[in-house]
Amino acid sequence: MPKGKLSLWIFLPILLFLGAIPGSPQDSAQTSPLAVRFTDCTEFFALVNVSTMNARTLIPPQFHLLGESGPTTPLLVRAVHCDGIAANGHQAKEGAIVQIGLPIVPPDGTGDFNNYLLWYLTTNSLLADDLRHAGVPAQFVQRIAYNVQLSPGQTVPFFVDVPVPAITTLQCGGTVTASANPQVFLLANWWTRATGVTVKMSTSFPDIVLGSANLVMTTSPDGQLGQVLGSGGVSLSPSEFFNHFSTADMQVTRPQLN
Repeated sequence: MPKGKLSLWIFLPILLFLGAIPGSPQDSAQTSPLAVRFTDCTEFFALVNVSTMNARTLIPPQFHLLGESGPTTPLLVRAVHCDGIAANGHQAKEGAIVQIGLPIVPPDGTGDFNNYLLWYLTTNSLLADDLRHAGVPAQFVQRIAYNVQLSPGQTVPFFVDVPVPAITTLQCGGTVTASANPQVFLLANWWTRATGVTVKMSTSFPDIVLGSANLVMTTSPDGQLGQVLGSGGVSLSPSEFFNHFSTADMQVTRPQLN
């Protein structure tokens, strides 16, 4: 080997590891946003009040709970099933997602909803991998039961089951009513922060239809969710919704907040 090339071959692995060479995986992971498209989806989300004191310990100090000045603050639980989930150009695959978080004051002044993420669970392994690579603490859970038949204008049974080995388990059941109301536009932001990096998941819903639900959620009182709730079961009414939408687009970025 020519002597002039020896140092490059010695230091090439080190440069790749540090992400110092443009286009290496580490470099692109830090600078390129993750784009995810969801198609043909139904979802429920519900709000339930929890202790503000307990909730405050779960989020970094630069984020502010909606109920920060009172004794209780809302916790948001969301479950969604989509016929297609496609991240960064991957082939779309069916999957279910469960997100649990704490509604917060908008950190950057955008969005109809802003939540600090506590747990993100999905049956789509590619999505879980891409989210973790982007800095989101997502967990792949092979089986999440999500049972409902979309019938606009009718009240139908609904059931979700998130079993072990999910980091937090829950069951949610009751009835839902898919509305035939006009579509609306919504922008939902979910935030997380780890190792000094803030990550924002911003999802636009251009054609979501908002419906209603009447559900009861149960979880282990000793589990992480049960400790936040302060019990193993809770009625989710009246702040609960059952929605459907044909498309939604999520951008995952690392914004610099003041």
